[in-house]
Amino acid sequence: MEPFSQLEEEIFAITQQLWEVEEYLKSQKGKCRADERPVDNQTFLRESQEELRAHLRLLEDKKLSTSIALAVDSDRLVLAALAREEAQASDDRRLAIRLSEKNDDADLSATDSDVEQPQAACEPQASDDDCVAGPSMTFRERQAQELEKIAATETRCSVCYESYFAHKVTQLKCKHTYCDNCLKDLFLRATKDSTLFPPRCCREPIHLESAQLLMSETEISEFKCAEIEFSTTDHANVEQSSATSVAYAGRRADVNCGPKID
Repeated sequence: MEPFSQLEEEIFAITQQLWEVEEYLKSQKGKCRADERPVDNQTFLRESQEELRAHLRLLEDKKLSTSIALAVDSDRLVLAALAREEAQASDDRRLAIRLSEKNDDADLSATDSDVEQPQAACEPQASDDDCVAGPSMTFRERQAQELEKIAATETRCSVCYESYFAHKVTQLKCKHTYCDNCLKDLFLRATKDSTLFPPRCCREPIHLESAQLLMSETEISEFKCAEIEFSTTDHANVEQSSATSVAYAGRRADVNCGPKID
């Protein structure tokens, strides 16, 4: 049961009890003469009434704090998703700017070459021995080199060995890195296979929060249902194994307790 729902049920139960006590005390007003002392039961009920009111205030305060905590947690997930989108957009902009700068440099080099060509035609041809400059890089070669530099700043996934920008990978406690696709696939496979549940790396369990932003609401719901199902199955298997061990031990005791033959 969710903590918030449990609080609401407790508040409803306390409110109902408080209402019943108040109704009973109202019904008893005026039934005692002036020279009679109030019945001990009424005194006890008034004390219970104060305790119920105090407990109700405590539960309502706890409900308010829980509601605030849930709102903050929900905002945290939304802000994290927005941050990932902004980081990806920023990386795309930087890549576009770098490629645009390289294109401008290539166009400028081509223009300078066209301007200098007529002047070179008027000058005497140099011999092959005088030409010592090596071949210049083409635009495609420079573009490939720039992409290699960008790739060097990326992080490699420990599962598929593909390289991704930092916001596309998650580093676990064991220092292994998972790309978004591999991490999500791990959780989806664990949902359908009890031997893979809970998802883990280096024998360390991976919490749902690590992949929650990558999964749909349906996938998250299926994962939580599988968690309940697999934990219940494991508990039943343990109880069955314990019962089998006790029965086997009893049969051995019956055999060993037979009469001795001298």
